[in-house]
Amino acid sequence: MGYSRTMEISTKKVTGHCYCKSIQFEIDLPSISCSHCHCEDCRGTHGSAFVTWVSFLKTQFRFLQGESQLHRYESHPGVIWGFCKNCGTSLLNETTGAPNNIYITLANIHEPIDREPKAHYSFEEHVSWFNPKDETPKFIAKTSQTWK
Repeated sequence: MGYSRTMEISTKKVTGHCYCKSIQFEIDLPSISCSHCHCEDCRGTHGSAFVTWVSFLKTQFRFLQGESQLHRYESHPGVIWGFCKNCGTSLLNETTGAPNNIYITLANIHEPIDREPKAHYSFEEHVSWFNPKDETPKFIAKTSQTWK
């Protein structure tokens, strides 16, 4: 998906699904934020160098089908991941630290959203074999403390 800084959103809703399409969802825009996370948990649950998350209020998110196919896994107290039981796609994250928010993987949203990723978080945990050269700010953990 390409994201242009001048992109206009023609719809107030976006849709998405897991790989096998048994779970499908719809989200009302606007989003709250969009950022890349390099923490070990995100890398481990996705098998990738980082994950790009988009946050929304939970009231903006709706399952269109397959909610019963979502398996929730609590990796740490108050940190919940949502995976498709059929294909294993990691779709969402919820935390007690932000109880009204839901974090959805940008890769599973199938239309342009209203913003580009604005930061790299937990950059101190990034893998040595991938070092993005973009101008996007890089922060320590989930804070506003700049990395190096």
